[in-house]
Amino acid sequence: VGEDGTELSSAGQLETFLQVPIQNISEKILECWASNFRHEIVRYRKENGQLLNVPVAVVIQEMVENGTISGVMFTNDPVKGDPSFLVINMIEGLGEELVSGQKTPSEIVMKKSLEFIKKPKNMLISEEKCRELAKVGILLEEAFNAPQDIEFVVKDGEIFVVQSRNITNLDLETEWELEHEFDRAVATEDDVISTANVGEVLPYAISPLACDVLLDIYDRTIHTLIYGEDVSQAPVFQHYAPIFKVYQQRLFFNLIDSYMRNWETLSKDRIPEYALAGTKIFTDEMFEIGSRRYPKLSRMDHIRKLKFLAKVLFFESKNYLPMAKKYLDAMDSIKISSSYDSKTTMSALLQQRDFMCQILFLHASASMYSSFTYVFVAMILRGSAEGDLTPEILNDIATIYSRNTYEIVSADVPKSMKKLAKAIYEEDLQDQFKSMENPQTAIDWLLSLGSKSGELARTFMETHGHRGLNELALLGVAWRDDPGHLVKNLRSLLDDNNLMNMPEDSPNSNVDVMDGLRTKVEGTKRLFLKFMISHAHRGVYIREEAKNYLVKATCILRENLLRLSSILKEQKYLPEERMIFLMTWSEIQQLISTRSPRILCRIRRRQKILEKQNEIQYPFINQGTPQPKDLFKFEDFGDDVELFGTAVCEGRVVGHVRVAKTLEEAHLTQPGDILITKYTDIGWSPLFPIIKGLVTEIGGLLSHGAVVAREYGLPCVIAVENATDVFRTGDQVLLDSTKGMIKRIKIE
Repeated sequence: VGEDGTELSSAGQLETFLQVPIQNISEKILECWASNFRHEIVRYRKENGQLLNVPVAVVIQEMVENGTISGVMFTNDPVKGDPSFLVINMIEGLGEELVSGQKTPSEIVMKKSLEFIKKPKNMLISEEKCRELAKVGILLEEAFNAPQDIEFVVKDGEIFVVQSRNITNLDLETEWELEHEFDRAVATEDDVISTANVGEVLPYAISPLACDVLLDIYDRTIHTLIYGEDVSQAPVFQHYAPIFKVYQQRLFFNLIDSYMRNWETLSKDRIPEYALAGTKIFTDEMFEIGSRRYPKLSRMDHIRKLKFLAKVLFFESKNYLPMAKKYLDAMDSIKISSSYDSKTTMSALLQQRDFMCQILFLHASASMYSSFTYVFVAMILRGSAEGDLTPEILNDIATIYSRNTYEIVSADVPKSMKKLAKAIYEEDLQDQFKSMENPQTAIDWLLSLGSKSGELARTFMETHGHRGLNELALLGVAWRDDPGHLVKNLRSLLDDNNLMNMPEDSPNSNVDVMDGLRTKVEGTKRLFLKFMISHAHRGVYIREEAKNYLVKATCILRENLLRLSSILKEQKYLPEERMIFLMTWSEIQQLISTRSPRILCRIRRRQKILEKQNEIQYPFINQGTPQPKDLFKFEDFGDDVELFGTAVCEGRVVGHVRVAKTLEEAHLTQPGDILITKYTDIGWSPLFPIIKGLVTEIGGLLSHGAVVAREYGLPCVIAVENATDVFRTGDQVLLDSTKGMIKRIKIE
């Protein structure tokens, strides 16, 4: 009885038998019942989250044939969704030929006032009979209190109603509505938003569940840092959020609300924008917007800021990691059990989200601390509180950060992978490892070894197994859950003939850093710089460790959501576990209470839209509503093109380009290539030992690519806008990071 409804049509699912002799009726009833368990019907129910064993009501009707007019009438325009119209399709003969598409029907469109809007020249029934039929449709719509899809037969002037049911999915969201359902408004069209930072850590369209569950804690966290409130007391933003703008499920950072509150200082000191984006991005127009929107800071405000900086530098920063570890352990202690009911499960997940909010706040605080130290180091090298940064000073900053005395967790990924690849090679296991087609089998085999390779593999998975591609997104996948990319990277290292000649890393000291600088700093300033360098190194260490905790927290939340999804799949609510990420929080609750197939329909449509949204590219800086990039304008660049960005590690190399907009493309990187990409995250780390240069479109001087490139001494230029569109794989280029330049060249 639930076969035909407003949310699920089940059209043509059960068997229909026509012209059945009376003596065969009982047999056909059984066959109709039995058709409920055909493979395609069971699959259809499963895909729509419905119970598989449902009662079936078999309708037996007298056959009306010979000289009949058959048709379908909609009491609401099914295309335009206009409830004031009726649409009637009819043919001569049996209705089976109409619904199966064997005959093209004649169409009549009427208003419910019974006025004809459209009719064929040769009508199959009279206008009077059409009006009578329309009245039947209006009567049935009133009786069932919903727009009706009515099958009818007209014979000898008599109307027979064969079936009347609610029109399915009449009020489905349009594609445009689904594309923009999670959009968040900016305050005005003057607002300037950017992919800075967020374009690195969350480079793809984010899932509906992340939009619904996680975005508000991101906004509350940054809002808390700006206003100095308790993160648990910060307001919950819904349709408008001050910091993070969402457009077509892509995340942007609001530069006006987050930076222009301090417009007066920023207009004189450009260091913070280098820390954020690796290049100048603030304009006079942005400072003008800031001056109109926010008042000048008073002298007391500046004193408070200095006190806050001192508090962070000398007291609070040492507590960030212990506190983050405490919240992470508390989060990890919450386990989702199959014995939980839905209410208990949802409550546990919300509690985990609250702990994750605290970890995120501590990571943001650690990032702020690292940025503070960067600003102080740059100011000492510059020799003043105001002004720009020369290329020499930027090179000195790169030198300082490339010789960090701490073990940076993100930089340890490629180092550990290189050690593991070397061990596999030394133990002559590379052929056996490469021969295993299934990545999970290959990793399980490595982990089972009792040799050095096995020990290093186990250490790597214990330390870094929670990391992976798109690791801060709910849609991301950890290496321990899907080691495909990890295995590909190991095999790429094993294919490198220079693997055994790769130098081991040696620790640096602050004295070495000071002696390697071009800028001469003497006396008290030298002592202060040395002090700040130690804090700068510590700042990067704390920030990366805190990010590592945040990735673990995201992984824990993702795993528990998948446990809930596994329970829902077992109970036939969901056909696939990862579908849970394509729902909102309220939709999960609604699905559990109603089994609404509308939600499953929406999930499938969102999946297709998400794939399309991932392909759209946006400029680094956008004013007001973002506009996608026009990629066709980059087709006609000549051979002598050159682009500029910000150098983060000095060097001058010539080589062939590997342009990789995605990690899948990056796996084709060959030893000695110069890699050009939009950004890098932890998933790209294994490529660093084999490339000889790196260029990224986005990123700051403290971004992942910059940090790891400095660890490896790779010539690296960041913030090179449109580099992945201008250059092509195979191009021969000169990468001169001393000038922040990449240039296409020809070698005769």
